Amino acid sequence: MGVIGLMNSLTCSKRGIYGDQITDEDLCGARIVAMDLHWMFHLRSVEDLAARCKTVNPSLTVIIGGYTAAIFADILVEKFAVDFVILGDAEGSFRPLVERILAGKSWDTVPNLVTKTGKTNQSYSLTAQDFNAIDNLSIDWFPQYKKLVGERNAGIPFVFIPVARGCHHNCEWCYGSRQHQYSLCKRNMVLRDAGYVKNDLVRCSESADIREVSIIADFFELERLKIADQRYIDTILSMRYDIDLYIECYNLPSVSQLERLSGCFARTTAAISFFRDHGQSREWNDHDSIESIARWAGMRDSVRLLIYGDVNNFLIREHARKLSAKYSNVFPADDASWRIVVPYPTADENTNRNQFKYFYGIRNWEKLWGREEAAFSG
Repeated sequence: MGVIGLMNSLTCSKRGIYGDQITDEDLCGARIVAMDLHWMFHLRSVEDLAARCKTVNPSLTVIIGGYTAAIFADILVEKFAVDFVILGDAEGSFRPLVERILAGKSWDTVPNLVTKTGKTNQSYSLTAQDFNAIDNLSIDWFPQYKKLVGERNAGIPFVFIPVARGCHHNCEWCYGSRQHQYSLCKRNMVLRDAGYVKNDLVRCSESADIREVSIIADFFELERLKIADQRYIDTILSMRYDIDLYIECYNLPSVSQLERLSGCFARTTAAISFFRDHGQSREWNDHDSIESIARWAGMRDSVRLLIYGDVNNFLIREHARKLSAKYSNVFPADDASWRIVVPYPTADENTNRNQFKYFYGIRNWEKLWGREEAAFSG
């Protein structure tokens, strides 16, 4: 999500390539390679690609960023063929770093950097003004991703429209939790102005290349927590957009909320959980409320409902299957990806190195999917 905006901030020549598609010729023709290390299960592939970059073109500068990169920054510059790791929010660092490298200038004043020789002294945290200014949608520089965006069932069927970065909640397994965000980025949740979210939706609706979008943040939950008001939602949902929508609901929405939401999009897919608070709580949502939502969704061709449960909980899977059998347009889905253990920021070097060793050593991530007993205990 952040990679698109960061690349769009650059004024130099750029090209997006998936790691398994990059060629030696690509590497020989580049001066900088930037990689995202958000999820921890990409540790080994990032290590391999960085090493390949330096082998094929030793003059290349390798930059990585993302949550996992920030957590393990000191270890990565020590062990991997990486020149720079960007900590936390990269919007204040990435473009000035790239420009200084290309111009042969010093990067000492660029904030949030970790290198093999130490850290820069300056720091940066995302502001609402900078968040609003990000171009999240231009993808001509990434031809393969642009192609996939236009193919609804191609595995990457939508573009992401951020409403917020970070979260008010504190789910222990989530990178976006309030505690993790503050530790990594030294800020609380940042909210985009509603007008910018609406402008992105209009732009997608008018694009011939974009068919489906995912809104990052549940704005009904933001209203419930009084982080956003009714005017915020009214601004976003003030018109109909000729695109499909995917949204994950932190808590159970009402039928009227879903009805209003679905009325603004060509097709709506909403993911809900059997448990309160996105599965953080083990308190079940009211069964009658879920049933009424499922019944409502089953009567509408333009609505698809995903019922999330725990992949290892037989009872939850059975409830989801029964709803799926009873109502059309309702489908069970595992929430394993929500519950997989993630590394956490810590100032203790020994704990951090133990975390790195644990995650780097995992060869079969599928076995951990949804398994709370596999959680790293420190």
